[in-house]
Amino acid sequence: MGSNQNDRAALLLSAIEYLGKNSKLNIVDTSLVYETEPVEWMDQPRFLNQAIGIDWQGEPEELLAWTGEIETRLGRIRTERYGPRTLDIDILLYGDRVIDTDLLTVPHPRMTERAFVLVPLCDIAPHAVHPLAGCSMKELSDSVSGKEGVRTWKKR
Repeated sequence: MGSNQNDRAALLLSAIEYLGKNSKLNIVDTSLVYETEPVEWMDQPRFLNQAIGIDWQGEPEELLAWTGEIETRLGRIRTERYGPRTLDIDILLYGDRVIDTDLLTVPHPRMTERAFVLVPLCDIAPHAVHPLAGCSMKELSDSVSGKEGVRTWKKR
């Protein structure tokens, strides 16, 4: 998850609360919160990012719909790609499944290039294997560039 608008920390906490309100979802773990540099569109505020490990008892498309509903409830308006946002919730992995539909691509197609994704993900799943890259999140994190722009903001 990421936010760089309004009260970033409160938005991440609210997203976790909303996630937990779905009876099909159990929150298993949360990463530290990291403050990160923007990517692609640099002229915007820094982000807070956090990874959440969940157990989901449903179809991936249902989870995507639920996360989209949470984004909307918390004020997300989709305007510019890579632009400022109140909240962004991405599905990075879905166990060891590879999903490629019109609605959803998992693993997230750019996660292996993004320190702001891999560093928090290593807090909760360092040994998880990327189903396409064939290596662990820790190995991916160790080799990704841009980690200097990812700083611990708050402990769990």
